[in-house]
Amino acid sequence: EGLLYLMSIARKKHIRQQVSHYVTHLRGVQPLLSGQDLMELGYTPGASFRIMINHTLGAQLNGEISGKEEAITLIQQKYPVDSPSL
Repeated sequence: EGLLYLMSIARKKHIRQQVSHYVTHLRGVQPLLSGQDLMELGYTPGASFRIMINHTLGAQLNGEISGKEEAITLIQQKYPVDSPSL
């Protein structure tokens, strides 16, 4: 309901189009990787999983990756298993 309200009050056409695109195409998109996938790659479960899954989903929605193998490569490059930064 909130998104439909936003569309109705948006003055700029491109905003209405983007919200419509989200509602009709992007809202149901599921991340290519799950927590189980990350554990199988050697990551320790925790709060960092949400960061990695969100990063993957963002790349997916932006068209930067399109398959599970690409998602795994992205995660392994951006978040090495031994990385203390997570």
